[in-house]
Amino acid sequence: MMDANALLEQADALLERNQLNEAKRLYAEVAQHAPANADAWMMLGLIEQEQAQPAAAEAHLRRAVELDDQFVEAQLNLANLLRQQGRLDEATHFANLAVKCDEGYTEAWVFLGGVYQSRGMLAEAIAANQRALQLAPDLTDLWLHQGALSLQYGQFQNAVQCYRQVIAQAPTHAEAHNRLGGALMRQAKYAEAETAIRTSLQIDPGYVEAHANLGNLFLEMEQYNRAADCFRQALQINPNFVGALANLGHLAYQQKQFSDAAPYYEKVLQLAPDFTEAHLVLGNIHLELGDAAAAVRCFEEGVRSAPLNPDARISLGYALNELGEQSKANAQFIRALEINPNHAQAHFNQGLTQKALGNYTEAASCFGKALSLEPNNIETQLALSLVSLLLGNLAEGWRHYRARPSMRDKPWSAPDALANDLHGKRFLLVKDQGIGDEIFFLRFAPLLKARGAWIAYRTDPKIASLVARCAFIDQVVGEHEALESIDATLSVGDLPYLLEVNEIDQIPAPIPLPVLADAMDAVQQELKKMGEGPFIGVTWWAGSKQTRADQANLAFREIPLPELADVLRGVQATILILQRNPSREDIEYLRQAVDLPIHDLSYLNNNIEHMLALLSFLDDYIGVDNTNMHLSACVSKPCRILVPHPPEWRAMSESRHSIWFPGFSLYRQSPDSDWSPALQALKSDLAGFAERG
Repeated sequence: MMDANALLEQADALLERNQLNEAKRLYAEVAQHAPANADAWMMLGLIEQEQAQPAAAEAHLRRAVELDDQFVEAQLNLANLLRQQGRLDEATHFANLAVKCDEGYTEAWVFLGGVYQSRGMLAEAIAANQRALQLAPDLTDLWLHQGALSLQYGQFQNAVQCYRQVIAQAPTHAEAHNRLGGALMRQAKYAEAETAIRTSLQIDPGYVEAHANLGNLFLEMEQYNRAADCFRQALQINPNFVGALANLGHLAYQQKQFSDAAPYYEKVLQLAPDFTEAHLVLGNIHLELGDAAAAVRCFEEGVRSAPLNPDARISLGYALNELGEQSKANAQFIRALEINPNHAQAHFNQGLTQKALGNYTEAASCFGKALSLEPNNIETQLALSLVSLLLGNLAEGWRHYRARPSMRDKPWSAPDALANDLHGKRFLLVKDQGIGDEIFFLRFAPLLKARGAWIAYRTDPKIASLVARCAFIDQVVGEHEALESIDATLSVGDLPYLLEVNEIDQIPAPIPLPVLADAMDAVQQELKKMGEGPFIGVTWWAGSKQTRADQANLAFREIPLPELADVLRGVQATILILQRNPSREDIEYLRQAVDLPIHDLSYLNNNIEHMLALLSFLDDYIGVDNTNMHLSACVSKPCRILVPHPPEWRAMSESRHSIWFPGFSLYRQSPDSDWSPALQALKSDLAGFAERG
């Protein structure tokens, strides 16, 4: 029989000719007849690794290491196999054994640094790579790698030094000049960065990465046109350069040119189907364009490409929420939190989902967790405020209510509390949010007055005459009218917080507003032309259409007009349209659908005194919560509020009757968007009204 060394030489020759099976047979023969030959076991393991037989490869590489505990090559090959399997702790162990066995083995230090980098241990990776550089200081690739590691670790100056070292060794190294520009850019040394990148392009005019990097520099400097020119130049050289395509898409996206951005990202994903970030951005583009179904498909691809990326799952959950698939959305948020329990956005979005499902206590818990992770996040503060108020947790609600959008640009800040004795103190009280909100929160002003305060009020001009009749207001001031000796400026919406109105039984009644006699006469004359009544006012929408940015607010409220018409059909009354800015089509539809006397009095929304008078004459009022209903409460007239889901905070979470508006009845849309139970109850209540009519 041929000796082991000869067999090994034959096997090595076969391996060089890529005759793996024949080489494997000979290595196995050596291992069988010379079982202590570590080389044979190692080579068997390497061939089996090449042939996708990881279990056998691991066993044979481990055997080689056991036979020779100084066998550095076997230790590194075993470490590499374990690294490929994601077993990074074990890979680190064997890589460390290799460098201990031969501290002068450059490749071993490089490999150890790579394992540390895979584990995210960048400081250790830099230290290992530095040992390799001490052994081989002339290897430019090592200096480039050390620069990249330093950049990733945030050691920008170290990165700059590494790239300058490469340039000192190889002055025409285009990549080093380009990378130097990138490192200088991270230090905001834009002029030096531009010089470095342009030097790279002088060396290699066709260097697409450098063209793109120059574009990134201009992007950083907010010189968007110059940035776009650089990206297009890169694409002229290589039309399939993913980085330039993505950056052009990013530019369009930043400028809200969503239809222009989409084709760039679609091309990126044709070239790089596993580019997770591109899937997520394209999904956001579809959301902005109003196509939630397309967004879901993009985010699903993002999850497929990166199943452990919590942001991909959060984005998918958000889009599923947009489609009304809250249960599926919640599953994505749960999975995202399993991956990262401290992901504030996942807790926040789960809170929105629980609120949409009608689980308000759970929603408050989610928002609370998000806020504990990001205490200064104003959107989370607002979301927690609104759901807390919805649940009747007034103290928590008022505390965070100051995060509302109307307060975010105020040049003044309110105190945290007000003393019980405010005699001699002068306050400027200012309007907040819409007219309905002003009227609503003015109920708290008498409590301020009761503490001895002098109150000036800056109101919306439309209701200035109403406010001037309030005994608790000492002076009504104009928008730009200056006041002297003011101790503090307060938002009317902050009063319940500042006055610590934290219990339901502390809630003051709506302010009484006396109706002007001439307004009463004018409205009465108008109603006489319409018959004897009874008169029912109706509105079907209020607020403004929400955007993606104010999901927590849900300011827009609407009842579908056909469903409202179905309720009104058969009621023995005259219908008065009080909707602000109704369309002609809606008015005509209502006239034909209900077959009742209908009159459009929407123009009275522009005359608050006459609207107040009209409301005092109404026999009933049906619609979503709006300014007119706040005014109705001020003349002690009850209303029937149709409450879309999820409810606005003043509707609370369950009651059929409002704690804020005595005598008001609430009819709630169910969490599955079904109005039927609410409208059936309303129909039943109106049947009694019809009998009285």
